[in-house]
Amino acid sequence: MFVEDASPPSQGDGVTLCELNGALLTGEHTNFRVALPAASPDAASGYGFELPQLPAQQLRHPGRALKLHHPSPPARASAFAAAAGRLHAALKRERPPPPPPPPGTAAARPFAWQPAHAAPPAAPSDPPARPNLCAAALADHSVALYDLSRREWSPHKLVHTHQTDVRALAWQPEGCAVLAVGGAKGVCIWRLTFSPHAAELSGAHMLRLLELAAASPVRALAWHPLGAWLACAASSHLAVCDAAGGGAGVELWGAAVELLQLSPCGRLLLASAGAGRLRVWETRRWGWESWRRFAAPCAAAAWSGPPPLGGAAARTLLLALRGEAVVHALRFPTYAGIRAPRGEYIGHYDLSALLCTASLSIRSLDWAASGTRLAVGWEGKAEGREEGREEGREEGREEGQAELTVLCTRTHPTLHLQLLGHVQGHARGAALSGTSFSSVLEQGPLLTAAWADGRFSLLPLFS
Repeated sequence: MFVEDASPPSQGDGVTLCELNGALLTGEHTNFRVALPAASPDAASGYGFELPQLPAQQLRHPGRALKLHHPSPPARASAFAAAAGRLHAALKRERPPPPPPPPGTAAARPFAWQPAHAAPPAAPSDPPARPNLCAAALADHSVALYDLSRREWSPHKLVHTHQTDVRALAWQPEGCAVLAVGGAKGVCIWRLTFSPHAAELSGAHMLRLLELAAASPVRALAWHPLGAWLACAASSHLAVCDAAGGGAGVELWGAAVELLQLSPCGRLLLASAGAGRLRVWETRRWGWESWRRFAAPCAAAAWSGPPPLGGAAARTLLLALRGEAVVHALRFPTYAGIRAPRGEYIGHYDLSALLCTASLSIRSLDWAASGTRLAVGWEGKAEGREEGREEGREEGREEGQAELTVLCTRTHPTLHLQLLGHVQGHARGAALSGTSFSSVLEQGPLLTAAWADGRFSLLPLFS
């Protein structure tokens, strides 16, 4: 494994807008910047949206127009003008979010993007704009749907008496209309309906409730890439369910699984329980391998590899343990005729060197489907959070500390990591609650960061 601590271009103070030509651009050193109305100085800069306020009687909101101003063009203005054009083409008429919801109404909740390639079919004569939906769990046990194509929340929410304390969301990869919602009573399988001409959401109904053994609350979900089965991590066990046929599923592991990650090809399933227990299953014959070299529980994990039926390339797994800033790398070869996975530990790297501080630990790892970008989310260490509470600071974070870092990655022939930059100006004092990559943009991956105050930041990566 090779890690390059290359210093990115100086960003100064500002708001990170996007990646362009291998650098994160901010509103200070580019020829385009976000201008906000003077009457709303607290509105979030950059691209994003916000959870509906609770109670939400009306989910649609007008928002305010976001404008890109072009001052006198400096040298190389053509490159920056092209960047502004690409932003306009990718996110037309983007609106900054309304004022933040009242404190306590927008806690950290799960969210999930609809698979980009699974949009409803368009009419040949007049192809409508396909919906790009993001499902977000709300504090009232409902699930709201944000349409990125229209820049607004859908007036439809997913609500059912069996759906309480939502902890996990997962879209069926091979169908844009099926969403699994994991909660205290099991997994609710929803089917969404779209209008045939406008290709917009017109309604939804719950197909069935998957009740797990011992009525265990669901903590994590993972669909097979071809939609064949759904892995459900509960507070007492891990099970694989047939979402189409229903039933409690087949139990794989009688442990309280806290983390669940499926490789892009669907051949390898990672599950992490407490006390550093890790297992990796091969999903054809369901043989498994246990990793016992890690003492602390796994806090985050991310896979990189080929898509389903996409070749025989090796699969790479990155792990981060709770309370640490170290990334551990494992590589799994192809599995023709092998009954159990055989991973190889290929090294580790301390990412705190990129931050010049030892007070942060890794909260999340997310790898883009292309395998070229890795998002690393940070949080204060336990001792730092205690000191922060005593001093009145949130989670023990110091002013100016990074919340989100983006790395350039390459997995062949060796694992290579290079610092792209740190995301600035989006936290606004709130802690990071989750990150996710989406492929809704044709120009590159779209990185979404969710914050504890209910805001979502969108960062296009035009690599």
